[in-house]
Amino acid sequence: MKIDELNILRSDESAEYEEEAFDREDYIEHYFDIMPISEKQRRERIEEAEDLFDAILLFLIWCDENPENVKLEDTQRDMQNLYKEVVFQRLEPSEFVDIYVPIFISNLVDVTVENKDKPYFTSIERATNIACNEANTVINYAELQEAKEQGYLYKQWLTELDEKVRPTHEEMEGITIPIDEPFVVGTSYMMMPHDITLGAEASEIVNCRCSLIYKDNLI
Repeated sequence: MKIDELNILRSDESAEYEEEAFDREDYIEHYFDIMPISEKQRRERIEEAEDLFDAILLFLIWCDENPENVKLEDTQRDMQNLYKEVVFQRLEPSEFVDIYVPIFISNLVDVTVENKDKPYFTSIERATNIACNEANTVINYAELQEAKEQGYLYKQWLTELDEKVRPTHEEMEGITIPIDEPFVVGTSYMMMPHDITLGAEASEIVNCRCSLIYKDNLI
């Protein structure tokens, strides 16, 4: 399953997408409401989603208008560099970014091109949902790096504890491990929620609302 394939699951996949009924700003505002995070963390994610949205929508348009060209190595490198420009407003260059961005761009292109004849796949709604997911990835990584710099030794996985939490994530609630070790979520290894750099399954990533808190000890 590709990184954002679960984003396409809808209650009625045969229904035509009604873009005029979609309120992007309202969607972004409410996407992060139910996460177990502070208001400051929520605002950071909203701002990051807004920053990422334009680039992601542009990529979807490229996939729609140039389905063959967009798969070329040079084109994908250009897309990666553009995406990094946005991400680097929040993050420092790192091995994580160098690994993550090519995976994200490749999977985004593949899924979009394969489904470009379906209106949702090149829609503002999908671009917004992806931007929200990506904002979680970027901010989760930024928070992990900041916690390391501040000398925290442990990290603890938190879920929303509601009926939407997937079973493998529910099992992680309250699990605390050393900050430099990966969580084992189902069969996937993840340094943080939304981490795909260690080969995590998309089913463990997409629309995940989990977060981490950082601790000095195991208590």
